[in-house]
Amino acid sequence: MRFGVKSKLGMENDQPTRTLLVFAFNCQMLRKRLNLSQEALSHKVGVHRTGYQRYEAAKAAPTFKTLELLATSLG
Repeated sequence: MRFGVKSKLGMENDQPTRTLLVFAFNCQMLRKRLNLSQEALSHKVGVHRTGYQRYEAAKAAPTFKTLELLATSLG
């Protein structure tokens, strides 16, 4: 078990960080505002649908490249 160690995925002690939780909430809110499904948005940014679902569930963080594509796609 890791204590107090942050991974590059925005997790600390197997729990999402506040930043990752805010990111997940904002992704979902903006996607819904644009009337996009998770599948449509994931296709637009070039990630698998289940990968994108993990972003919205705060279970994973995107790479910097994917983050840029999400920012462009979500406005």
